[in-house]
Amino acid sequence: MTRVTIHGGLNEIGGNKILVEANRASVLLDFGKAFGSEDHYFDFPLYVPQRRLDLVRCGILPEVPGLYQQENIEVEYGEDGPKRVVEGPDPGAPVDAVLLSHGHQDHCGYLGLLRRDIPVVTSDVTRRFMGLREEQQSTNFTHVGGFDHFEPIQEGGRRVIEDIEASYHPVDHSIVGAGAFILDTGDARIGFTGDLRFHGYRGHETEAFLDALAAEHVDVLLCEGTRVTDGDPSVRCSFCDQPVPGGEEAETHALDSEQAVFERACQIANENEGLVLYDGSPADLDRVRTLHRVAEATGRQLLVGLRHAHFLLNLDEHVPDLPAVEDLGLYFPRAKLRSSLKLYEEVVGEHDGAYVETFTGSRYGYPRDLVEDPRVDEGEIYWGPHGREEIVNNGDAFILYTTSGIQAMMQFKPPNKKMDGVYVYGKAEPFNEEMEITFEKLENWVDLCGLSWGWAHTSGHAGNEGIRRVVDAADPDLLVPIHTETADVMAGWVGEDRSKTWPMDTKGPVSFSVP
Repeated sequence: MTRVTIHGGLNEIGGNKILVEANRASVLLDFGKAFGSEDHYFDFPLYVPQRRLDLVRCGILPEVPGLYQQENIEVEYGEDGPKRVVEGPDPGAPVDAVLLSHGHQDHCGYLGLLRRDIPVVTSDVTRRFMGLREEQQSTNFTHVGGFDHFEPIQEGGRRVIEDIEASYHPVDHSIVGAGAFILDTGDARIGFTGDLRFHGYRGHETEAFLDALAAEHVDVLLCEGTRVTDGDPSVRCSFCDQPVPGGEEAETHALDSEQAVFERACQIANENEGLVLYDGSPADLDRVRTLHRVAEATGRQLLVGLRHAHFLLNLDEHVPDLPAVEDLGLYFPRAKLRSSLKLYEEVVGEHDGAYVETFTGSRYGYPRDLVEDPRVDEGEIYWGPHGREEIVNNGDAFILYTTSGIQAMMQFKPPNKKMDGVYVYGKAEPFNEEMEITFEKLENWVDLCGLSWGWAHTSGHAGNEGIRRVVDAADPDLLVPIHTETADVMAGWVGEDRSKTWPMDTKGPVSFSVP
């Protein structure tokens, strides 16, 4: 008998944590952060979880004996402080593997808490991407820290885990290395979509996954529905008149494909004088590819920041068609020279307290590696007040891809002057109160800088039509909508027999047997 327990991902977007058990075998499908639940209980930077038990107490993490690192370690305390660490019996790992769909935090963000003798099966690109991202971030208790227990799986690859055979199928998504799985437990087949779309550069991979679903009888389909809405699917964007996949309640400015982003960004760059400041995701390397095409088509140079440059330098041999760093300019955001360094004393002299920017001093880790990489031409690095001034004064020559529009405008705006150019929003639109507040601040900065507005973005997820295609291809006995808040809409796609869609009104944990 096969049993599925959903600890996260039901009636919420993100937080996938799904356990599949079959006879002697058990696997987890993803182990991601539940951002909505974290926002419900925590508030950065004042109230943040500091250890695993903070998340267990809130029901964000499942309390499964033996699942986590150092779970059997306890600290004994005396009246005047900690006395000693005591190691209790180890119950052993309760699962045999994690099957990881991709490297977005809402799918992988809690993996660092799991014990390291549980292998993580995922694409090699996802493993590399996660490692590079951790180099860019401050260490915290959820970081993986090391990836020796990650086991890469190739397209069409199969992995036998005791009584479960898993096949891996790459799909198109707004991050490199994304994939889906089909599990065969002997008495049941389970399809798991991860996150997917059809309208990016790798839409053919999603099409191949649909062919694989159609070729097998899938008893259960665990299907994402991030952008599924009950709105009018014929709605068109009020800004650019492009069709909006999913309808009115979806992102009102979202374009229908990555190609449409290219065309719209070209139009914006051609119609506006001055700098094109594009604000997008640090994880979306396909968008870097698109903007590089835009730069070539409009006679501008694409400038990328530290994070994108770091990804490009280290993934170029593993991801086809990424632009080479040699073909781009690099923008180094403002960094303060530490006053403890000898260079600071030499520059400042008696003028203690001066704000001094730095090129290499005070930059360590991956930013320092970028400077020292032989593929990076220092002549193409823009930094400091003089570099920002050159970009602003020659804005017609550049497209700057930033991952924080507010931070960029803080550094680029001349005092008591406006900027010539356009700000282009290239992210998912705000969908909760906190994001709305941040968006208002963004609007204030765009107005302060005197920039015009532009929109050029497409979602990393399929809309109603695309997800309906996935469901129809699988034709499952049981459809389980995950990563969505509109399971009721998806229920209507499997006929009047609502028992074919389950569960409808809970966040979990829930458990059911197959068949």
